[in-house]
Amino acid sequence: MRPVCAIVGGSKISTKLDLLQNLISKVDMLVLGGGMANTFLAAKGVAHWQSLSEPDMYDTARKIMADAEQRGCHIVLPKDVVVAPALKEGVATQTVPVNAVPADQMILDIGTASATSICNDISMCKTICMERPARRL
Repeated sequence: MRPVCAIVGGSKISTKLDLLQNLISKVDMLVLGGGMANTFLAAKGVAHWQSLSEPDMYDTARKIMADAEQRGCHIVLPKDVVVAPALKEGVATQTVPVNAVPADQMILDIGTASATSICNDISMCKTICMERPARRL
């Protein structure tokens, strides 16, 4: 039942290209998280500094965003993010707007405003599909 939302995360766009292209033709909203969101943000010109992303996929991300727009699929990216100088236990974190990531920091997660916004967006959907990453043993 529509509207339909898909939530996809993970670190690499390159492993999910077919999935993303397929989803934008079938869903009304595509929520992206993880390193994948960083790649899309960087493709839009948002500085992400030390954060995980795939620079060789920026053109592909721009194409997916353009195709999604043509098909009426809204791509949801973080508005604020949790950052830290490193991904390790005990390191101090802070939440900043997505366009204000300090040069010596890396994006670790979405911020509270993003989580609230995503919850509001998906609350209007009748069907939600989530991509679940494979478990590592």
